[in-house]
Amino acid sequence: MYTHREENTSDKALVDRLKSGDEHAYYVLFDRYWEQLYVLAKSLLNDSELSKDIVQDVWLSLWERRKEILNTNIRAYLIQAVKFKVYKEWRDGKLTDEHEAYLESIPASDSIEEMLHKEELQQHIQAWVEELPDKCGEVFRLSRFEHLSNQEIAERLNLSQRTVETHISNALKFLRKKMKILILLLPGFLS
Repeated sequence: MYTHREENTSDKALVDRLKSGDEHAYYVLFDRYWEQLYVLAKSLLNDSELSKDIVQDVWLSLWERRKEILNTNIRAYLIQAVKFKVYKEWRDGKLTDEHEAYLESIPASDSIEEMLHKEELQQHIQAWVEELPDKCGEVFRLSRFEHLSNQEIAERLNLSQRTVETHISNALKFLRKKMKILILLLPGFLS
């Protein structure tokens, strides 16, 4: 689709041309990065059709917003755009049980604190705890933030100890899923 000369053109030069509406530069970038973006989306979703749709949306958005691009590292920009679209699909509840099962199967990172600033991580956790059902969130806050034992929580809320354990287990499962998504969407993942 492009000449050998175009193959050696830098991404920065292509982005500069893209900003001025050069369709040929757009197609050169498309040929250069489409497959990488598709492989990334498919690795996150394990769904070929949805991955193609997400990558297509990213490329359409790139063309529509070409004059607004500030990032000179177009590869990193496109990778982040794909990760954002995957996260948006997940956040909006458009992923099926099969997608969620696949995400659950991805091993969690032991070094999440190294990848995120501690304060930012705490903000995410606070927001996620707010998404929990009322009683589940209350039990989790008492357990993890006020450091009450399961027995103390059960007595305070007039619940059985087993119910408290179930709420904590459900909250941790929910938060682990959120953490896995966040880890996958951090800059530098697969880049």
